[in-house]
Amino acid sequence: MIFSVSDVNAYIKDILESDVALQDVWVEGEISNLRVYKLGKQVYFNVIDPGSQLNCVVFSTFLKNIPFELEDGLKVHIRGKVKHFHKRGTYSLQVHFMALEGEGDLSQNFDQLKEKLLKEGLFDPSTKKDLPRYTQTIALITATDSAAMIDITRILSIAAPHIDILHIPATMQGDQCPPSVKAALEVAESLDNLDAILIARGGGGTEDLAGFNNESLVRRIHSCETPIISAIGHEIDYTLTDFVSDLRLPTPTAAAQLLATPYIQFKDWIQATLPRLGTHLQYTIQSEIQDTHESLAQSSKAISSRFTQLQDKTTQLIDRTEKTNPIYRIKQGYAVCRTSNNQVIQSQSDVNPEDKLQIQVQDGLIDCTVTDTHHIIKK
Repeated sequence: MIFSVSDVNAYIKDILESDVALQDVWVEGEISNLRVYKLGKQVYFNVIDPGSQLNCVVFSTFLKNIPFELEDGLKVHIRGKVKHFHKRGTYSLQVHFMALEGEGDLSQNFDQLKEKLLKEGLFDPSTKKDLPRYTQTIALITATDSAAMIDITRILSIAAPHIDILHIPATMQGDQCPPSVKAALEVAESLDNLDAILIARGGGGTEDLAGFNNESLVRRIHSCETPIISAIGHEIDYTLTDFVSDLRLPTPTAAAQLLATPYIQFKDWIQATLPRLGTHLQYTIQSEIQDTHESLAQSSKAISSRFTQLQDKTTQLIDRTEKTNPIYRIKQGYAVCRTSNNQVIQSQSDVNPEDKLQIQVQDGLIDCTVTDTHHIIKK
């Protein structure tokens, strides 16, 4: 099978940028071939050691995190992530932070502990717990009246005011940070009907966030049964708490927005759907009314037709009944003859000459006397 250049580069990019170890890595070396582009405020250089070199880039967003002037020959500790540039088929270390050599012991301890916990499986994606789409109650672990607490409560009170926020205060910096956060986790896990635990803190330097790289705290978070959201520092900051938590958000503000987003989307859907439902309902009602009118018209026509049929049949029955009525015969010119004792005469043999008869015609009676009788000769 022959691959295109794009296919190969895409494959390499996927491998490099999906490797967790390469997405937050510390590199030690010497700056070489420094190049500054003032237009885009970007800095390019190589970091070298006796055996190799690595391309590096610092974008303007991260230059403010470097507390010294860059120059060739400086020995530094660099923190960043590996990025592959698809079009050129090259990769570089995208620098987020930099310290002069001798100031990076903390980062070395971070890398060693990260590697240890990674091998133990504490960061395995398969162990991550899913958060409910619509959270109703969260435990917020952060310092009282901190910027993180204010941002989260403000955003949720506006976008999703029905979410209950149970604030559990904790020390979020210094030596007391790990035991304080662990104690807060114990309180949170004792609560009923809790959907998630949010550990939040604003940005700070590496030393400020060091408490969230504590091994004991990381292991306690891993053992929690309730889903945990980590929102510590700024977007460029990563701690071991981020890696072990079920979900990492770059900032406390982003965490609040994530929790509120499903409700905002649902509200938007309701607002967009209700007018369509109203239009559809109105159309349905009009259609039903029209169908009802058509059905009534058809029923009226059927009833009218049936009534006409019954009326015709009734007329026929009345006509037939009338024709069987003796009076009908009388109206046609026939008469009924009776003897003096009111017996109907059916044959000429029923009478004799000189008998008194009464003849009933249409408009009255005729009295008469029989003078003679005759037989009718049938031909």
